Amino acid sequence: MKQLNQCCRVILPVLLLMLGGCVTVQDVMESDPSGLLSSLAEKTAATPAEVINKRMLHADQASDRIGARNSLIGELISDADQVCHHRLALLPQQIEKWTLAIHRRDKLAILLNDGISQRPLDHINPDLAIALPEPGPDPKQQLADAMVAIITAQREAIRTTLTAREELDIHRYPIKQALLDVRTYHLACSAELGLSGVTHASSSQRMTVEEKQMKVESLIQLRQTLMEQGLSTRTIQKQIDAVILAD
Repeated sequence: MKQLNQCCRVILPVLLLMLGGCVTVQDVMESDPSGLLSSLAEKTAATPAEVINKRMLHADQASDRIGARNSLIGELISDADQVCHHRLALLPQQIEKWTLAIHRRDKLAILLNDGISQRPLDHINPDLAIALPEPGPDPKQQLADAMVAIITAQREAIRTTLTAREELDIHRYPIKQALLDVRTYHLACSAELGLSGVTHASSSQRMTVEEKQMKVESLIQLRQTLMEQGLSTRTIQKQIDAVILAD
């Protein structure tokens, strides 16, 4: 009750001055030392639920509900595109912060290098040398480009579906369903989904018949080498079986 009386003592005189034309709303907000009027103004701001409800109400009351629905969806798609454009523009900067360098000078690498240098009389078979793959030019940028391409392709596929559904009757394709579709379109602009898509694409690449044959022959040759050295070939045999059975 005490707080209510305090609010009344602050608000009522100000309202009288405003109604009398002595001050403007802006003057009142800027001269309010307690911040009470500013906080009241902030509370009157429309919430997201109120904003979307107003826009849906307009679509429900329109004489052309299909046109109003499509107009609403078009506006929301435009908003989603702006958000996604900004998000994808920041993606390379985020990936640039990742640590992807090959650690050639860690303790184990130094230990191995020292061990190798202390065996000058050991024979090295060049046929058994394993080449370390070299990273391509700017791998972080390549990863970012691949993620953006996958995200863009996924969203374009959803957008194509949305465009096709604009022809449907309002009862078959109601506003709620359209909003669900736009939400899916918006959430598809995700770095996690883009990275998942890159991983899936790299793991699902199919070899041609020639590539599969070359891979099998290479593994068979390696298996023969291990057999000559008296080493287990179980792991190599599993790889051969996997290549043969791969789709």
